[in-house]
Amino acid sequence: MTALSAGTETLAYEVRGSGDPLVFLHGLTFDRTSWQPVVERLSGEFRCVTVDLPGHGATPGPPRRLTDVAAELRTLLDALDVEPPLLVGHSMGAVLAVLYAGGHPVSGVVTVDQSLDVRPFARSVKQLEPTLRAGFEEAFEPFERDIGVDRLPEPERRRVADARHVRGDVVMGYWNEVLESPPEELQGRLDGAARTIAPPVLAVFGRALDGEEESRLRRVLPATELEEWPERGHLVHLVEPDRFAHRLASFARQCFEPSPAYDPALAANRAVLVGLVGRCFNGHDLDALVLYTDNPRVAASLTSTATGFPDARCRVEWVIAEGDMVSAWLAMEGTHLGVWRGMAPTGRPVSVRAGLTIKVVDGRIADFWLCADWLRMYRQLGASISEA
Repeated sequence: MTALSAGTETLAYEVRGSGDPLVFLHGLTFDRTSWQPVVERLSGEFRCVTVDLPGHGATPGPPRRLTDVAAELRTLLDALDVEPPLLVGHSMGAVLAVLYAGGHPVSGVVTVDQSLDVRPFARSVKQLEPTLRAGFEEAFEPFERDIGVDRLPEPERRRVADARHVRGDVVMGYWNEVLESPPEELQGRLDGAARTIAPPVLAVFGRALDGEEESRLRRVLPATELEEWPERGHLVHLVEPDRFAHRLASFARQCFEPSPAYDPALAANRAVLVGLVGRCFNGHDLDALVLYTDNPRVAASLTSTATGFPDARCRVEWVIAEGDMVSAWLAMEGTHLGVWRGMAPTGRPVSVRAGLTIKVVDGRIADFWLCADWLRMYRQLGASISEA
C-alpha cells in the first residue's frame, strides 16, 4: 500500500496487476480491502487500483463532499498514469464514480447496487437526523441491516466485518451534504453528471428493481447495461465474486477494446455459469442453489458431486454462449470422502474433466447437460468396469 499527497490530504491506495486500469471505489463504512476477492480474480489481466476514501481505511479524515473527493481522485489517477480508467463503484462509491465520470475522462463505469435516485434516501436521513445525532449506533441499525454483511458466506463475512469501522462522525460527515441540501437539488446535480457520461455503463443490482426505478435509470443513462441478480443483496459483488469478476472482465474488455463480438446478454449468461460453479461448488454453498435454478435435476447433480467430494475444486477453463445456451469445459479435482453414486467413500483423489451446457432463462438455469469422463473417474476410485 502506498499513498499520494493530494493537496493537504492523502488518499491511500493499492495497485495490483498490470494491463488496462480498473479503479475500485468502496461504499460508506468499508475500505479498499472490501474489493479483495474481486481484485484477486482480475489482477492477472488488469491493473487494479483500490482506493481508501477520506475517513476510511488508511486515508485520514475528515469526510468531504463527493465532488471534492472526485478532484482528489483525479490527482491520484493522474500521478499513477491510469487515465482513462474504468471506474467500479459500490453504493456511495458508485455515486462518486458517476460524479467523477461526469467531469473527467473514463473508459467506462460500473455501478453496484446503486439506483442513482438519492431522493428517498435523503428524505429518510433528514427524518432520522435527530435520532442519529442523539444515539447514532441504534439509529444506524436499519441501515446496517440493509447493508447485509451478515448475509455473506463465511469466511468472507468475518473478513469484511473485521475490516469495517462504522463511525458516527464519518457517516454523518458524508451525510451532511444530504442533510443540508434539498433532495431535488442533490438529485439534479447527480442527474446532470450522469447525462454527460458517454462511455458504456454497467449497473449490477442484488435485487429486482421496480418499474419506476428501472425506467428512471434508463432515462438518465440510456445506454446502461442493467443486470438484476435477485436475493443477493446490497453486497452482491461479494456474495458472488466469481460471477461479478467474470462479468466485469467481459464488460471491461469491450470498454478498452470495442469489438462487434460483444453481446451483453451473452456475457451475462456466461457469468451465471461461472457464478454457479464459484459459489455453490467451490464455495460449498449448496443452499444458494435456489438462487440459480428451480430445476431439481440441476440441484441433484451438483449436490451429489459436492457431497461425494466435499473438498473438490472446479476450474472453468473456457466458456462460450450462443442464444440462451452456455457451454463450458471444466476441470475438477477432489477426494472421495462421501457417498457418490452409491459408492462408499474410498479416500482416493480424483481428477476429471467435463463439458457442461446450461440453458439460461431470465437469469436462471432452466436445464443442463453434463458430459464427463465417468470411466476415468470410476477407475481412479478403484472400481472395475463391471462394478461401474
